[in-house]
Amino acid sequence: MKFFPTLTSIVLGLSTFVFASSAKQYSYFDMKKLSEGLVDGTAPADTVLIDVREPSEYALGFIPGAHNMPLKSQGFALCKSPEEFESLLGFPKPSVDQHVVFYCQTGVRARVAEQQGEHCGYENRGIYLGSWKEWSELEAEVGQCA
Repeated sequence: MKFFPTLTSIVLGLSTFVFASSAKQYSYFDMKKLSEGLVDGTAPADTVLIDVREPSEYALGFIPGAHNMPLKSQGFALCKSPEEFESLLGFPKPSVDQHVVFYCQTGVRARVAEQQGEHCGYENRGIYLGSWKEWSELEAEVGQCA
């Protein structure tokens, strides 16, 4: 049988090539630990988890402890002033010294957001490429996600 790559695999492959970065890549298990720490207060205080999906997607479910910063409607939000950022998004703007971890639905928008974070001066960035798709599937397997 011949292999015909899907559009998603082509896009992910190209985005990996085009958007190579020094961001820390998180696995599901890393995210599970981070999420639990953000919820119970044991995660490092300098870590912020950012869901870059649109509000309608975020409303259907999100990783506990995450803040919503929609990439499509609020692109380059991390370059805005702290006052404008909080007014638009409803949570304090992370400082450039904080560790900011991005995720989306499948990892594509998270890569773009991570690159935007770099452009806006954030050096300590992370990305969860498995994103909501992986999280929701694995959480459903253990009965913790609707």
